Amino acid sequence: MMSQAEEVILRGLPISKGIGIGSPVFFFNADDEIPEISIAKKEVEKEVQRYRRALFLSRQDVEGLQKMSLNEGPPEIVAILGTHLEMLQDPLITTVIEDKIRQLQRNTESIVHHLIEEYKLKFSTLQDHYFQERVRDLIDVSRRILGHLRPLDKVKWVDIPHHSVILAHELVPSETIEASSTQVSAFVTSAGGITSHAAIIARAKGIPYVANVDIKLLKRIEMQSMIVDGSQGLVIMNPQRSTLKKYQEIKKGHLEKYRLL
Repeated sequence: MMSQAEEVILRGLPISKGIGIGSPVFFFNADDEIPEISIAKKEVEKEVQRYRRALFLSRQDVEGLQKMSLNEGPPEIVAILGTHLEMLQDPLITTVIEDKIRQLQRNTESIVHHLIEEYKLKFSTLQDHYFQERVRDLIDVSRRILGHLRPLDKVKWVDIPHHSVILAHELVPSETIEASSTQVSAFVTSAGGITSHAAIIARAKGIPYVANVDIKLLKRIEMQSMIVDGSQGLVIMNPQRSTLKKYQEIKKGHLEKYRLL
């Protein structure tokens, strides 16, 4: 393991401009590890009802976010949430999953997970941006459903400390929508592109974001603080005092410039 005092700099893809300074928080999702459990025939309808409740709560979540975004957020966010609401009413998410629970007699979490993995594989070879974003939206919706099916595994933004740098394999739109710019200093991910919905939302919120960074490598680096330069695509772990001072001045300049606009 690298020394805590050693400054380490990685270069990624600049997604959203700005300077983020904070403590690293590794972000895990409810779909990271899904157990597959057989269900007794007499319990199947109870499992279907459990799924319907998760679906209902997911719709409530999205409707709440949409209402909030109509008053505060940019139009891009409202449009993305509208897409998610449509997906939550799509037969793929409603009828197909219920039918599979009855046919396979397995826990809902594994049914949802396998169905999404199936669609990810199906569209992974397509280069079309539209289809790639639809898959990301589908992943987003499925994570929300899984979060209600597995509440203990659900990431709660209120539990994340202020001035956190979020490190994840990939961000889905709702994660960036729910993140507060006063709480999250920056995003760093392994996957993600400039035109992704998560990128659009991060830019709309003014949260610095760098992608194409090896998150597995970051886990091996002992660190207390980070700097994310969203303009240059730099991620700096354990910044030296001189580096920290330099970026604090740059950030201060950005804030003053923003106030004058």
